[in-house]
Amino acid sequence: MNGSPSVSKPSRTSTLPVSPETLLFALYPVILILGSLWSTITVDTTLSPYNADLQSHEPATAPSYFARKDNLLNIYFVKRGWAWLTLAFLLQASRHASDTKRLAQAGLRYAAATATWILVTQWAFGPALIDRTFSLSGGLCEISAQAAVDEAAANAGVVSGAGCRAAGGRWTGGHDISGHVFLLILGSGMLLLEMMPLLREKDARRTNSLGVRAALAVSALSGWMLLMTAAYFHTWAEKFTGLAVALSALWTIYVLPRRVEALRGVIGTPAS
Repeated sequence: MNGSPSVSKPSRTSTLPVSPETLLFALYPVILILGSLWSTITVDTTLSPYNADLQSHEPATAPSYFARKDNLLNIYFVKRGWAWLTLAFLLQASRHASDTKRLAQAGLRYAAATATWILVTQWAFGPALIDRTFSLSGGLCEISAQAAVDEAAANAGVVSGAGCRAAGGRWTGGHDISGHVFLLILGSGMLLLEMMPLLREKDARRTNSLGVRAALAVSALSGWMLLMTAAYFHTWAEKFTGLAVALSALWTIYVLPRRVEALRGVIGTPAS
């Protein structure tokens, strides 16, 4: 009208009915369900009994190489998971090297995820949240088959699963939030959410960079080990709580800032 040019609306970069972030959040419970179904269909528990105290099948009769806790990916990838995730994060975050603000905000998001990992699995002003939950739900360290009073005395100084194992005991009786499920979802989710804007681009040089390839490789391995954890380790309740805690952390770090301007001003949101 009046000869003024019309202003075109920006086109959506995705034709999906839901956002890629929503699909990612939905992917993790699907992986857990598929792994559990696979175990139900293929594992004969009479030949390979499940040990609730170990949160796994008996080692001598494990139904798969990945059902053993000494498999190489568990020892060298999952047990050192946050180190691999940190390396992949640093490589893909290097694309912000020339933008100090974006680099700092990416660092703050990483720090928030790392703090969550520490509080849940390592230390929360004392025992980690996983250990606190286990103890509060009735768990204890079973060191030997002694009288109840002696067992109570032995348990007095043991406040974590690691401490129990170091004392030669067995952490038993409580609800054990799956640390593997939590770690694998939190770490891979962080990497993939950081890369979402970049993966929408058509610049092959950026999407095929070392940082992107490293992050995708670590995420793919995490997905595989999450599937194996779902198939062979922990109860459904333990896997679900690991999932819930990890997704809650990812939502707080990556979704909430879009809705809360003050938070967005501090940690920002991922950008290409």
